[in-house]
Amino acid sequence: MDLARGGLGMPGAALLFSLWSLFIPNLLSAEQLMLPPPPPLKQHVIVLGIDGLGSHNVWRHEELGTPPPSIPTLSKLMADGAWTLQAQIDEIAVSGPNWMGMLTGAPSSRHGVRSNDCERGAGLETIFGLLRRSQPAISITVIHEWATIYCYPEENSVNTFVKTSTTAETTGAIISALHRDLPDFIFVDYDGVDAAGHKAGGSSSTYRQAVEAVDQGIASVLTTLDELHIADRTYVIVLADHGHRPEGGGHSSAEYPVPFIVYGPGVRPGQISEAVHNNQLAPLLAHLFRSGPSPDWVMGLWPFDRYL
Repeated sequence: MDLARGGLGMPGAALLFSLWSLFIPNLLSAEQLMLPPPPPLKQHVIVLGIDGLGSHNVWRHEELGTPPPSIPTLSKLMADGAWTLQAQIDEIAVSGPNWMGMLTGAPSSRHGVRSNDCERGAGLETIFGLLRRSQPAISITVIHEWATIYCYPEENSVNTFVKTSTTAETTGAIISALHRDLPDFIFVDYDGVDAAGHKAGGSSSTYRQAVEAVDQGIASVLTTLDELHIADRTYVIVLADHGHRPEGGGHSSAEYPVPFIVYGPGVRPGQISEAVHNNQLAPLLAHLFRSGPSPDWVMGLWPFDRYL
């Protein structure tokens, strides 16, 4: 075919073949055809702090001669997660020293908060500050019934604070946050159980009903995780600051053991037999978010690393 009739001719054909030979190997190479791996799915962590939830009050009811509370959701988290009912608390069995201990990984003798006043004590870095410093883009929401929780995080370390007044409001706020913002980290303070314990004691029907209300609230949160298709990449942690005497108030051994439950992807189910403290929440959270460690922690991740 000659050029006058619209053909390429031999020189044109040679040029086309040379260009074709140049590009074909690249087009067909395995490296070029392989798609890049998808980015890892984002994980989420929800801490459900239940103020006043004592192990003796809930799981040793037979010793108190009281009916057992109906807690199918907490039972599910325990059956499918790592758990202990013997987590120790701060030597000062009140809320402030224990919440600050959970957030800083240190006892009250070190973090300096020794009452329920609005104070930051020695100013140790909380898990909120650590996460904000190490991961500036992280989204953190704090939902709390007890007003003093607001005093503990460092300035600008939390994206959103939501103050609630009842168990139902708190549960609703968690669900709304999941639907609206889907934060990386939600820290929750349920306070109804503690209020019931102070009012009527840890062996009362009032206390039992408050525990059941929180259990139902947690069930709604788990349902929401399923609906949003993020249950398989969300950790749910349940723990408490202290328990209650059967008759209410005061300091006694009944207040000291509290539950510590870790539920989520890759968690090996089982009872944690080793000694655990509620102030190990901070190193546990840092591990889950791949941050830390902090020089302020008194106890590290062990034995939780055996279950993750």
